[in-house]
Amino acid sequence: MTKTILLILLILTVQMARAQSNLIQNSSFEDLKNPNISSMRIADNLHHWQEVAVGDIGYVHPKSAYLKPNQNPYGKQEARTGKGLIMLKIAALPLSGGDNYGDLKRYYLQTQLSQNLQKGKKYHFEFYVNWAERSTLAIANISAFFLEKPIIKLADSPKKRMYRHEQSSSGESLDQIRMSAVQTIDYFKNETDTVIKNEQDWTKIEGEFIAKGTEKVLILGCFDMQKELKYEIKRKQKFNWYDAFYFVDDIALYEIKEDQPENLFVEKPSISTSGSKQEIVQALDSGKNVILANVNFEHEKHDLLSNSFAELNKIKSILQEHPNIKIEIQGHTDQVGDSIFNQILSTKRAQAVCDYLVAKGIDPTRMIVFGFGYLFPIASNRTSAGRRRNRRVSIRQKK
Repeated sequence: MTKTILLILLILTVQMARAQSNLIQNSSFEDLKNPNISSMRIADNLHHWQEVAVGDIGYVHPKSAYLKPNQNPYGKQEARTGKGLIMLKIAALPLSGGDNYGDLKRYYLQTQLSQNLQKGKKYHFEFYVNWAERSTLAIANISAFFLEKPIIKLADSPKKRMYRHEQSSSGESLDQIRMSAVQTIDYFKNETDTVIKNEQDWTKIEGEFIAKGTEKVLILGCFDMQKELKYEIKRKQKFNWYDAFYFVDDIALYEIKEDQPENLFVEKPSISTSGSKQEIVQALDSGKNVILANVNFEHEKHDLLSNSFAELNKIKSILQEHPNIKIEIQGHTDQVGDSIFNQILSTKRAQAVCDYLVAKGIDPTRMIVFGFGYLFPIASNRTSAGRRRNRRVSIRQKK
């Protein structure tokens, strides 16, 4: 009991420290200026965030009088985490493509970092987008970059056109925001270069970079000219523009601690379930962890994929043949992203394995579920291959 309490306290302590390391303030859009959401505008509702071009950018929240997750003009979408998310028309393409309506309109969000980045340090950046189902346009050109100073909204003066310099050029000249984008090194885009049109699941855009030490502001949107736009027209449009609406949530920026020792908590010797049933039983009896090698999940979800069933059926068979064996089911993640989300996800994935075995007739009292998040790596979190190994579910015999 004492060990369990100490472990829980350790997990909570490390998670709190990790959660505080996100350098994006109000990263999941939950910190409201006023609980009464009386406006669509980002700057009116959220601490630390503002729109650069005002128009068709809004805050989505169950308490909003304008944009609710299940009731708004752009499509239904719940927040990835928490309750709030942002609806952003990232781009608008003119029907004619000529001068009657101007060229590509682009819209942006920006925020100031909680602290300046340190020169020479390595950082991981990520954010999530979801294509709004009522969009008429889907694009691949969704990007973010870091600047030293915020972009000034040209619409702050009522005498200036709202979008004059937020529109791209169909020629060779570049506007202010585009010029900033091409000059910065810390420029993140959809590396797959595929049109993002998934309205069911969130798409993650991420990357790593070495800081120059001048980064103070994050800006997110579309920074390409019209001739560079990769897009699909998804629905016929009766009006003057094809519009690409996307929901945005969970933006994160973490320093990668290259100088910190890894594997502070070393997992006990382990084997994989790719071995025979006899080898698995021997490993369990000797106190080893058994990694469920072919148990897979959708990205950042806890639903078991069908290719996991054969592996789990092997575990079910072992438990049926050895009724005295009781097991711990342990979920693990890599060290990237929000620690609290990872801990919850690791617990849900372990629980999904438990639920499958119960559905197959295994007594639930023979199993206990733990989610450890990133605390027990078996490989380096500094490489993609290592992080892939750390995202796992394992079992061990319960004493």
